Amino acid sequence: NDWFMSTHYIMDSFAFGGLLAVGKFVFPNIFSVLVSWKHWLLLPAFLLLVPLFLLPPGNLFMNSIGISMMFGAFAMLLAYSLSVEDFSRSKQIISLVIIQPLAAIGVASYSIYLFHVPLKTIIDSISMNEWFRSPAYFIACIAVGKITWYIIERPIALYKSRLSLQKEV
Repeated sequence: NDWFMSTHYIMDSFAFGGLLAVGKFVFPNIFSVLVSWKHWLLLPAFLLLVPLFLLPPGNLFMNSIGISMMFGAFAMLLAYSLSVEDFSRSKQIISLVIIQPLAAIGVASYSIYLFHVPLKTIIDSISMNEWFRSPAYFIACIAVGKITWYIIERPIALYKSRLSLQKEV
């Protein structure tokens, strides 16, 4: 039960992600207008994240509108990242600093998703300064996600692609 989140509790997260995908791929003209204001997306995104850092977990506000605010902020940050991707084609440093690290993490996103809650439980059980807990959790999620991707997901994906190539021949 500690590691389980019902789908109806995180439906707003799926909705924000779906809206971004529809905007980017179905309505690219509208999306390009939105991301043309890319730097203005940062201010509301960070303002929406403020309660996340100030209120304790389990707070009534955070367990209701706060979670939706957080998902909305992350959607804005993702839209910003997608706009930077278009801008970065001519700017190599932005690609190196922002796009490539996000892409490297994105490859392992499913593994990160699978292990983030058990890792939170493990990190919370370790005695450490509260200031180090979140960075340790973040680093552990990415590290375990990347390791799992290299050990399990990547070999399966390569095997699947070889099978599909054999079927085509």
